[in-house]
Formats: sequence, C-alpha cells, structure tokens
Amino acid sequence: VKMLRGSADFFGLNHYTTFLMSPSSMEPGWDIPSMDHDTGVKMEQNLSWPMPGADWLTVNPPGFRKLINWIDNKYNSLKKIPIIITENGMSDKGQTEDYERVSYFNDYLEQVLLAMYEDGCNVKGYFSWTLMDDFEWNDGYTFLLAVKDLCNATPFIAEMGRQRCTLRHVMPLYNLHPLFTICVISPILRATSGFFFRKSEKGTVILCPTRESNPRSLIRTKFGLFKVDFDSPLKTRTPKLSAHNFANIVRTRLIDFDYIKPPTEFNRLLE
Repeated sequence: VKMLRGSADFFGLNHYTTFLMSPSSMEPGWDIPSMDHDTGVKMEQNLSWPMPGADWLTVNPPGFRKLINWIDNKYNSLKKIPIIITENGMSDKGQTEDYERVSYFNDYLEQVLLAMYEDGCNVKGYFSWTLMDDFEWNDGYTFLLAVKDLCNATPFIAEMGRQRCTLRHVMPLYNLHPLFTICVISPILRATSGFFFRKSEKGTVILCPTRESNPRSLIRTKFGLFKVDFDSPLKTRTPKLSAHNFANIVRTRLIDFDYIKPPTEFNRLLE
C-alpha cells in the first residue's frame, strides 16, 4: 500500500449528476444482501432540480464543483496529481435542438473553471459525453424507448433502424443458447431494451422494462451530441445544437455564462 500511495499518474473522473446522501440502515426496495444495504446510505435528488432526459439524471452544477474539491483534497495530499474529467454530459429525448444540453455544458464547465481558478484544484483535462450514442450497457442503442409521448399523447416514430442495430449486436453473442423474452411492447423491442443472465435458466433472458409508474422512464433519451440515422445505409450523423456550441467553446476557449435557453412551446402557451 505504501508503494502504491501517491503513484497514480492522474485521477479519471466521470460525473453526470448529484445525489443528496443521508445515513440509513434500511429503505423500501433494498435487498439483503445488496450494495444499497451494505453502504448504509440513502441517496435521493431534489425534486426542484431539472430533469431534461433520463429519470436518474438531474441537473445540479454546483455539486460538480464540490466533488472536484473533495477529490483534490482527498487524493492530492502526497503529490499534486492531475484530475482529468473523462465523462460529463446529459441525455435528451432525441431532438436536434437540445437547448438543455447547451445549458448543461455551459453551467458544468463554469463549475470546473471555478474549481480550478478559485479553489486551486488541479484539473488538466475534460471530455464531454458523448460524441454519438453508444451501445449503452443493458439498454443497447435504446434507452427505455417508448412509442408514445406521455405528455401530449403524440406518437413517436419508432426508430426501428436503431432497434435492429441492437438486435444484430446482441443475437450473435447468444445464438448457441435458448433465448427467453419478457416484454409487453413490440416483438423487436424484446431483444433491444436490456438483457441479463438468469441463473435459473439455461441461456439469456432479454428484459424490456416499462416502469409504468414513472412516465419519464418511458420516454427515450440519448447522450450523443450527434443524431445518427440508423435507417440510412451510411448511418448519417447530424450535429445537434450542442455539438456546434461545444465546438465553439473548444475553438474560442470562451463560455457564454449568460446563455438562456428559449422557452418551450408549453411555456409559451402558459405565458
């Protein structure tokens, strides 16, 4: 341990959102044993924080500055190793005019600069997440994809190309084993929205979660700064508004701290 202490070349940090934490020995939904029960910590988010995409990703930029300071104080006691932010970003619902992501990058980068120049933290690099949508863990190329906008009951156009790409990626890995599907939506979604191994079965269980109790979780969300047309043979990539904004930040080294996103159509009606 003594040989390892202080030997790191850099600290890689992924950050998306902030949680409020408090001690707890047991909460509803915790299994025993489980990671939640072992840590003995209740994690929750303030309902007033914006939630532009995924249901777990709320926006609270000041939390990022606090985290950077904590890491700098915790791991830089022996030598000042650089902190490289290896992932930072948010998801959206697939729109190209992603004003919320523009605000997200502006506000979170501001907190990075405050941590560097006001607090003296040794931050040396920053990577936005992500250039294009990736094969996202158990969700594949879909992130809880729904076919209907639950806010105004306007049907989404199902991105069948995106689903087929996931299907082509998954199926060859398990074509020698029985394939079980558990789903209540369309057949093609049964193999695209999440999969895991079940010890009681010989093969792979493909699970499509719906979580009707939380409407936000049914709305598809994307992390990419470029929108990919999976129906196109060329997989055409269209830069979103945030891609232009982030490129401008890199090119000019300037951030528009006064940026205000345009009001949504719903807010315009309220006004």
